[in-house]
Amino acid sequence: MTMLVNYVSKLSAEDKKKIGQWASEKRTESRKRKNHKNVVAKIEVIKRRKAI
Repeated sequence: MTMLVNYVSKLSAEDKKKIGQWASEKRTESRKRKNHKNVVAKIEVIKRRKAI
């Protein structure tokens, strides 16, 4: 962990910004994927209810 901290502290502000943007993109991607799964699951439940 300390190696990573040392590496990050040596980076320029520009690089840190890029890494931050990349990380936030990854977070939004995973959130969208999770939301999509939830929406699909809800649609499946509604279909089952109508079938009964």
